[in-house]
Amino acid sequence: ALKSHGEVKLLTKLPVGSSLVVLVLDYILSQMIADAGGLGNLGTRTILSSLQSMLPILQMLVLLGWNAGYTMAVMKIVRREPADHTTLYGGFSLFWALLRSMLLEGMIYFALVMLSFHLATMIYMFTPWAMDLVAVMEPVLPSMLSATVPVLDEALLVPALKAMAPMLLIFGGLYFLLALPVSYRLRMSLFCLVDAPRAGAMNALRTSRRIMRRNCFALFRLDLSYWWYHGLLALASLVQMIPMLDLPLPISWDALYYLCYGAYLTIVFVLYLLARNRVETTYAAAYETLREKPVEHAVVLGNIFDMQ
Repeated sequence: ALKSHGEVKLLTKLPVGSSLVVLVLDYILSQMIADAGGLGNLGTRTILSSLQSMLPILQMLVLLGWNAGYTMAVMKIVRREPADHTTLYGGFSLFWALLRSMLLEGMIYFALVMLSFHLATMIYMFTPWAMDLVAVMEPVLPSMLSATVPVLDEALLVPALKAMAPMLLIFGGLYFLLALPVSYRLRMSLFCLVDAPRAGAMNALRTSRRIMRRNCFALFRLDLSYWWYHGLLALASLVQMIPMLDLPLPISWDALYYLCYGAYLTIVFVLYLLARNRVETTYAAAYETLREKPVEHAVVLGNIFDMQ
């Protein structure tokens, strides 16, 4: 259905194109910061560093509106309605509602992080694993408690992190168990917000939770049918994170960063170009099946002899 909508297909390339622009600007700003040496250029370096740190935020805000417009266009196409460039740009009219929805979801997941960390800490402290951490911290604990500003010795940081590895594993498992069902209950929030923008972000989250009740497993099966798509996106993200591993490679860190980021963009571009329209159309069709249909009130004529 999307093959005849060139403007909608063009939007598929926008996330990769914007990432490429951000990558080029980041490289240019890095070179300008390196050239602006000395105390006299301290203000210039500060401004350039601030601009460099703001680039991903600006990209995220732009893509927020573009992705909403793409979702709006896909929904129109699934409903056999016309979709053009005005539909694609229509996502920006929902910018503040989208931002509120993102913040509300972030608060929900942050609460799950805090709950998971608290439970993991409690479980860890009542297991034999906690004795390893006590053995590491016991020699320096009196000096840390007596200090005005407690400072952990860097020599003890690595052993402490190794001793806390079981707690981090428990935390990860608990967060996965808590966040997975919540994420499926909120998966249709963007469709709900695009479909009824005047109802607001909170209503979109409530509607998604309501229509996904007893349908989470069906959506999970749909995700499994596109395991290759989600798997390649995850693989691209892992490729992007290779520079963070600090591997002993014969190239500089900057060269490795740009090389891995370029590989990430290439994988995502090919995947979006070949499969994103089909995948997003399928999810839009799933929402169309699950969404709450308006109730049609039919006029029922009673028995004429019962009328008084």
